[in-house]
Order: sequence, then structure tokens, then C-alpha cells
Amino acid sequence: MNENGQKISKLCVVGLILSILSAVLFWGGNILSYIVDRDVTSLVTYVFIIPSFVLPVLGLILSIAGLNSAKRKGKRGSAVGVTGIVLSALEIFLLVFCFVFLNNYLKKANTTPPDYTIQPHNSNVESVESIFDSYNILADNTESTAAT
Repeated sequence: MNENGQKISKLCVVGLILSILSAVLFWGGNILSYIVDRDVTSLVTYVFIIPSFVLPVLGLILSIAGLNSAKRKGKRGSAVGVTGIVLSALEIFLLVFCFVFLNNYLKKANTTPPDYTIQPHNSNVESVESIFDSYNILADNTESTAAT
């Protein structure tokens, strides 16, 4: 309560806290996933990154509701509500942008690499059998020469 007896809208404060918390979880989770071992990365994803997609939406909804209730009931906290709305909207925009950018980047990165397989031999090169025939190395040629 301030000196005029007006209370701050609790919905505005909760909306702002959720929007700040989602930013901390998302970016902190991304940084932490690079630091920790690969075995723990999936746990970091579930604990930090996935909730950060839900919290900005909740923060936006609660900030809008808190701003409306603050205006209707004459409470303070419109600046807190507007800050929560701006932060939540900015986070949603950044999350969508990062998701679309990374999705397109990963699609380009996962394209099939050039074919480096060995191609069939050229027709100008003699086959192994023709080389053996010319030197009478094959077994049936040696048997016929040995019998004579």
C-alpha cells in the first residue's frame, strides 16, 4: 500500500514475475545445456527450456488481466502491467523467431551430403578376368597346359 492507500495489482506483479522468470529459464537453460554433460542435457531441457515456452503466455495473460483490473478498481501497478505485457510479448516474439530460424537452419544443415561413393569402373579399364586370361594365370588354363 502506498501513501494514498492504493494497492498494487497482484496480477500485474505476477505477470511481470512470470515473464522475467521465463527469460531466465530459457536463456539460463540454454547456457546450462552447453556447460553440462550430454547425459544431463535432456533433463535441462525439460526443467528449464520447456516451461519457458508456457510462462511468457501466462505472463502476458496475467499482465493484461492485471492492467484491466487495476484500471477498473483504481489500483496502482499500470506501469508494472505494461512492463509485463512488453516483456512477455517480446519473449514470445523472440521464441517464435528463434524457433523458425533454427528450424530453417537445421533443415538446411540436415540436407543430404554430396554422394562420395565409389562409382563403377570405367569401361576403358580391363576387368580382372581379362588380365588373368592374357597371362594364362587362371586355373583352367594352367591345368590344360600341365596335361600336355
